[in-house]
Amino acid sequence: MGYGGYQLNLFSKMSQKGFFEKVNRVMELGIQEINCKGYEKIIKNLIPHALKTEVSDREISKISNRGSARSLYELLGFHYCCVDIEEKYGSICLDLNFDSVPLDHHNLYDLVTNFGTTEHVANQLNAFKVIHDLTKVGGYMWHDVPFTGYVNHGLVNYTTKFFYSLCKSNRYQLCDLHIQPIVAMRKLPEDVVTALNVPDDFAENFQYRDSGLSVLIQKVQDIPFVPPLDGLPTGMNDLQKSRYWTVTEFDIEKALIESRKKYYY
Repeated sequence: MGYGGYQLNLFSKMSQKGFFEKVNRVMELGIQEINCKGYEKIIKNLIPHALKTEVSDREISKISNRGSARSLYELLGFHYCCVDIEEKYGSICLDLNFDSVPLDHHNLYDLVTNFGTTEHVANQLNAFKVIHDLTKVGGYMWHDVPFTGYVNHGLVNYTTKFFYSLCKSNRYQLCDLHIQPIVAMRKLPEDVVTALNVPDDFAENFQYRDSGLSVLIQKVQDIPFVPPLDGLPTGMNDLQKSRYWTVTEFDIEKALIESRKKYYY
């Protein structure tokens, strides 16, 4: 998990547009590294803009070549934290399959990043609830996740429909969604060919590309997390309607009051 040249270029463009002036507290899912050797100039331009001070070339080189994302964010003047299944490098130990957000971190962060983390989590419901609960109202969630290909990378790939549904269910504002540059064509890995017993001629001709989705979302309402709903909310009983109340609009005011009780107490 980490930042490559693509992410750093995007980071720079967002900074130039003033995005990070809205950000003070940053939370990342997963311990992140900066793998951006050759992009030292971008980092050097970012840091003085944020801190109005100079940082040595040696320090910048250390960050760009497998340095920690924590180092970059702290040099940029942000309050930084991360969660990981391992408690190391200052992270908060959190299992995204099972754990809830500690109360003292609820609704606290201006920016929560998901850079190559949730695709490794089986419990997608809990993972995206954690992101929701960490983010303050008015804060942003930045996802950088697999879209096509990556056949041996994680447990899931994502679709644009997933994020549209996520926004609809939680009344998020979708600020940006685009496909990352598509890399060269690939053939199926040998272990996949073997596991699926793929015919030789099919394996030889089958090719795919790895690509990712970059998604920026803003949390605009203080409501509990609602799972994305695929399909129309027809034929639901009252319990089901209450679970998806933002979509079904089932007695909204009552549902909001009840869900807030569960959320806060």
